[in-house]
Amino acid sequence: MLARAMTWVVAIAQLYWLNDLRLAHQDRAPYAEHDAAWRQALHDMAQRRSQALSEATLCEPALQVLRSRDLINPRTWLLAYLQACCDAGNHAPADLRAFLPWTMTAPELAALLACPPGVAAAKLSSMDIPTIEGLDTS
Repeated sequence: MLARAMTWVVAIAQLYWLNDLRLAHQDRAPYAEHDAAWRQALHDMAQRRSQALSEATLCEPALQVLRSRDLINPRTWLLAYLQACCDAGNHAPADLRAFLPWTMTAPELAALLACPPGVAAAKLSSMDIPTIEGLDTS
């Protein structure tokens, strides 16, 4: 189950990376190429989600996450995960259960529904994503 979850983490990280490339070239010719790659990756992720929802072997908590993943703010989740990596000396946290929505407590899950502290919803763009060195530790 953990390996399956981490493939989603990698896919989400790829979307952020592709979006960064896309936005870095907004006023130049490479934008269209990067935009197409980002849209394709997003489409692929949606197809993968649909396929996973049809798998009979997927446990109910994981199904619930895939059905409700649009409710989770990926920016909040990613910032929390990256902060935990910083706190762990730039390594993945030893216990990843805190980052798997189907193993979270109700308050932990509720925290993922919100925008990160100090970030207005209207300003959520990949340009606002801080580097690891700039993550808020408060």
